[in-house]
Amino acid sequence: MSGAEDENNSVTSEHQQPADIFKNNHDLIGVSGIIEAQKHEIEKKKLELRMENEHYLRAHPEISTLISLFVKKVLDERPDHILKFAGSFF
Repeated sequence: MSGAEDENNSVTSEHQQPADIFKNNHDLIGVSGIIEAQKHEIEKKKLELRMENEHYLRAHPEISTLISLFVKKVLDERPDHILKFAGSFF
């Protein structure tokens, strides 16, 4: 065999690191994973964005009314082409 057997009886190369170190569920479907520091930074940015959006929506309560009215019209009229309908609505 070319390589050493690990404790799980699978072959690893001398230059490979253990598979679990940077394992990410996304790796299983072919998308490169990210490290924990990147995950933390992404979560921090998502929280900041949510807070900014919350402040904006509170400063502009008319947005909620517009969205509610739009959804009501879509459900009442049930258009075949919603994007076209939205374009004419707004």
